[in-house]
Amino acid sequence: MKLKWFVGALVFFMFANVCTAQLTLIPADTSYDFSHINLILTNQNPYPAEPGKNVNIEVEIQNNGYKNVNDLVVEIYPKEPFTLLPGENKTKTIKRVSGKDSVKTSYNLRVSDSAVSGEYEIEFRFYSDSEYISRKININVQGEPKLILKNLTVFPEKIEPGTEVRILALIKNIGTGTAKMTELKFSSDSGVFIPLLSGGYAYIGDITPGEEKTGILEITVDSDAEYKNYKAEITATYKDENSETKEQVFTAGIPVKGVVKLNIVSQEINKERGVIRIEVANKGTADAKSLEAKLILNRMLVGVDYTSQLKSTKKTVFDFPFATGTGYLVINYTEPDLKESGIVKEISVSSVSSDYSYMNVVWVVIVLVVIFVAWKFSKRVKR
Repeated sequence: MKLKWFVGALVFFMFANVCTAQLTLIPADTSYDFSHINLILTNQNPYPAEPGKNVNIEVEIQNNGYKNVNDLVVEIYPKEPFTLLPGENKTKTIKRVSGKDSVKTSYNLRVSDSAVSGEYEIEFRFYSDSEYISRKININVQGEPKLILKNLTVFPEKIEPGTEVRILALIKNIGTGTAKMTELKFSSDSGVFIPLLSGGYAYIGDITPGEEKTGILEITVDSDAEYKNYKAEITATYKDENSETKEQVFTAGIPVKGVVKLNIVSQEINKERGVIRIEVANKGTADAKSLEAKLILNRMLVGVDYTSQLKSTKKTVFDFPFATGTGYLVINYTEPDLKESGIVKEISVSSVSSDYSYMNVVWVVIVLVVIFVAWKFSKRVKR
């Protein structure tokens, strides 16, 4: 009986020693709960980060537990728009983070040129053997707006002196920040373009990166404007994301072209010379050049006449061989921009009209003769 008790006590003693030995092999400070590990951003330089530049971030690794943490492996996982600078270690080992204590470490990153304004996450992973936890911080990036004049459209397409014009300015933001409270202003030193009341301004509001917006400006063109390109400026005023007022000036050439307007003023038959004379006026605002006039009566070509130029508000005469009938006067000409153009006018030529004109002259002569004879006769009667 005593032997059994002795053997049992010996076995229990040996088991207790083995358990104690096993416990001493596991350091108390190497077993920890990952949930106690936290990460915060303590410094960012510059703040906010700028696209195309470097940024330094400092993070604080906090051990919110009571146990010490040894040999904690930290790995950063930057993604667009961030990349680690050459020479920066992606993985770092923190030798010791005492319970209820913290350790700081820093990283140098490059911000992509194309990064737009906003907050971006950066992930950190904390490893122990094959296990890890993930913590994230936010980095603030602030871009810079950059506006371009992408397109300029005018209505009407042909700008004439003395007319009203609408200008559609298409503005695009190719920068990385938002242009806020954007306003467009039209101006020109030529004195030819006059804004219509508030039509010289257009408010188009905020323009985010990559966005396009159109501003509508309304002006009048001076009636004395010449045919040429006039320099004009469109100024975009906006606030950047720091609420600083910025300006960008776009220069544009606006062509004043005018139009050619040809009309038949009169027609006359000269039987003595055997010609038909047709007077044509240019009532437009542009000169017509290299004019070719064809008279077609009864579907037959009567004749062709030419003149080198017909200025605006001026007249010219085309001569054709005498003929009668109905048909068309066709005039082809070159516009100031060298574009070929032409008009077709209906016309009717009758010898009666000529005889009528001739008879008018005859009757005037007869009346004058009668008046003269009557006057002479009255003088004789008085005597």
